[in-house]
Amino acid sequence: MLAYSVCNSYARSEKDRDALQKTSEAIRGRFCSRDVPAIMAYHHPDVIKALSFQKYLTGHDARRADLRQNASAVQSGILKRTGSRVS
Repeated sequence: MLAYSVCNSYARSEKDRDALQKTSEAIRGRFCSRDVPAIMAYHHPDVIKALSFQKYLTGHDARRADLRQNASAVQSGILKRTGSRVS
């Protein structure tokens, strides 16, 4: 019984790792494309994000605003470096 439990637990762990890897790749892809609505779909409505000691966000509205601000900053940096807009 113990062997079955350990093997079954590992199989679930492997599936969980695979699912987490796929989710992680999807989220990173959304960040790269600056797709704020898609990124927000991965966040709980009452999300709490501690991005640093000085930056603590609570809720969808705060997270969405932060994502939009960061996307704008990234876009501005690209414009300054290259002189062209990246979509």
